[in-house]
Amino acid sequence: VRQAIAMGLDRQRIVDNFYPAGSEVASHFTPCAIPNACVGEEWYEYDAQAAMDLLEAAGFPDGFETTIYYRDVFRGYLPEPGLVATDLQAQLAAIGITAKIEVMESGAFIAASSAGELNGIHLLGWGADYPHITNFLDYHFGQAQAQFGASYPEIYEHLQQGAQIADPDEAAPYYEAANNAIKEQA
Repeated sequence: VRQAIAMGLDRQRIVDNFYPAGSEVASHFTPCAIPNACVGEEWYEYDAQAAMDLLEAAGFPDGFETTIYYRDVFRGYLPEPGLVATDLQAQLAAIGITAKIEVMESGAFIAASSAGELNGIHLLGWGADYPHITNFLDYHFGQAQAQFGASYPEIYEHLQQGAQIADPDEAAPYYEAANNAIKEQA
C-alpha cells in the first residue's frame, strides 16, 4: 500500500505548483548535497495506473480511507501546507483513496508525529542541524524513533553501522542499503 501511495502522487506537480522557482523533486529522503544521501535507488516514479493496480493486488480494489495531517505553519520545506494537503487529497482520490484533511495545532502536531500517533499521512519537513546523513536518517529512522511507526532493523542496522565509519566512501554501502530499505519500508 505504501508503494501504491508513493507511485500515485505526482510530486513534480506539487513542486511546480506550490514551491518557489528552482525547487526540485527529491529523489531520496535526505538532500543530495549531503554525502551518501542519494546512494541507492531513487524514489518511485509517478504512475497512477500502477498505483491502482498495486492497491487492487493488496486487497483494496475500491481504495480505502485515510487522513492527511498538517499544521498550518509555513516553512521553506512546506510553503503552502493547506494547498499541498488539498492537492494530495485530490491526487489520492484519483487512485481511489479517500483522504480527509485534519489541521492540528502546531505543538500537538509535533508531539503526535514524533510519537508515531498520526495514523495516515502527515506533512512535516526537516532542516539540517549539521551536514551529515545521520542528522536526517538516524533521527527519523533510528531504532528508537516512532515517527513512521515501528522501527525497521532493515533500516536502522545499516544506519548504526554507517554512523561508525568516518570515511564517506567506506560508509556508502551501509547508507545505500538504508536508503533502499527506506524506499521499501517507509
